[in-house]
Amino acid sequence: MKNIILLLSVFAAATTFGKVQTNVNVKIVGRQFNIVSQTFASHDAEGTDKASIDGKIGDYIIFSENGDVYTKFDNKVDTMHYKLVGTDSLSFGDTPFKIEIKDDISVVLYQNEEETNGDYNAVWYNLEFSNKLDVSLN
Repeated sequence: MKNIILLLSVFAAATTFGKVQTNVNVKIVGRQFNIVSQTFASHDAEGTDKASIDGKIGDYIIFSENGDVYTKFDNKVDTMHYKLVGTDSLSFGDTPFKIEIKDDISVVLYQNEEETNGDYNAVWYNLEFSNKLDVSLN
């Protein structure tokens, strides 16, 4: 009986198909992702402005197991700390992001700051799993 429950749990955790994973920690920690794009959206009474920056070959984000994240985006290299929050979010300092596993290779980090009047600012990163194990941080 325990084996059946374990098998069902593993199957449920492996089923993605556009649903938010219940255990995303396993999917991102210790992994490197290519940055496909970064998108900003801002909405107020006058409308919605949206801007997107495409990643370039060599842009990446690495979620190390020690809580550091290493990035290269738009020719800028950075290191910062992250922490996992619950089962479907992470935080860079005070900035929380939802994590959505889209399929076997695609991950979206999404942040939405909504005001009581309906205005909002949002940012999301579209990432793809990279098979590279490490990269030069220079």
